[in-house]
Formats: sequence, structure tokens, C-alpha cells
Amino acid sequence: MAFDQRTVHADTRRRVIAVGRSLDAAAAALRVPACPEWTVHDVFAHVLGVPTDIMDGRTTDLGSDAWTANQVERFRGRPLDEVLDVWEAIAPRIDAFVDADPIWGLRFNADLVTHEHDLAGALGRPAPRDGAAVEAGLARYLPAFHDRSVAAGLAPVTPTCSPFELLRALTGRRSSGQMRALGWPAGVDPTPYLPLLSNYGVPTEDLVES
Repeated sequence: MAFDQRTVHADTRRRVIAVGRSLDAAAAALRVPACPEWTVHDVFAHVLGVPTDIMDGRTTDLGSDAWTANQVERFRGRPLDEVLDVWEAIAPRIDAFVDADPIWGLRFNADLVTHEHDLAGALGRPAPRDGAAVEAGLARYLPAFHDRSVAAGLAPVTPTCSPFELLRALTGRRSSGQMRALGWPAGVDPTPYLPLLSNYGVPTEDLVES
């Protein structure tokens, strides 16, 4: 699927912001099973913090726990509506940045669609499981899995499951047992691929998403 990074990011951002605008304080305080150390509010702070930090040059320890923790702490104590106000205010700047640097746009999109579904799972609300946002996430994470496979001396393979399930596995939202059950090409033993599939480690417990 061909897609424009700016359009995908803007569409996903509008969906996620609309969800946030509909939440009360109790919902914002819910824990997110896919990110068990974070609340719904914390996830919104993170998805705003990623493009903000990149655009402002705060890239020390990029992607580390400390880097993301700073994003969460920056907005702690502020109502969710204020977080969303900031996000909407800088949206034109994000769009221009993505237009100028589609590689970062791909990374922004992959992070945002991942957390869109984390929020959907925590809130019990549907989010699109196909379309350009999921394809953008796969475009970011699937080549990285293939690279890890080759580096480990394995032939690159792709599980034979839905794009949504593949994306959730690639982003650390599926346990080893769930990854084994994804479906694999005939004749492929998934065992050596399981620790390589996720970009962010493998949870010990199943994450069940309706």
C-alpha cells in the first residue's frame, strides 16, 4: 500500500485526540495493559512527547526508558485536555516536519499507531486494524525483524497472520506463545524466530485484545 506519511500521521492523530477528548479523569487514570507502567494519560504524554522531542533536538538516549519517562513526567499533573491542546497547537509543525523528513514520519507513525491500539485495548474501544496506519507500522518494524533474523543466521520469514496481529507481535504486544500461534510459512520452525520478532522485548503474559 502506498501512503503519504503526513496524511497518515494527521489522520491517526485526529482519531487519537478525539478519543482523548471523550475521556473523563477516571478513564485518563486507567492503567494500560500493553504498557503496564503507564496510565492512559501517560500514553498521551508519550505520543505527544516523541515528535516534540525529535523536533526540539532532545535526542539524548533516544528511545530509552529514561527518554520516554521524561515525556511522561513533563505532563504529569496537567489535565488530559491540556495535553491535547498542546498537541493540536503544534500539529502544523509536526506535519511540516514529516513532510520534510519522511523517515522520521515513518517512525512517528509506527509509534502512534502502536499506542492507538494500546489505548483501544485499555479503554475497550475499537480502533482501525487495517489501512495505512497499520501498513506504516509494518513498514517500520518488519524490515527490522528481517534484519535481526539475517544477523542471527536465519532466513527472513514473515508470519502468515493478519497485518494487525503481525504489528502487535513486532511491537512487543504478544507473548512467545501468542507469537508461535500466529501462523508461519510451511516447513518453518518458529522457535528461533520468537525472541527476534519483537522490537521491544517479549512480554511473559498474553495480551488479549477483543
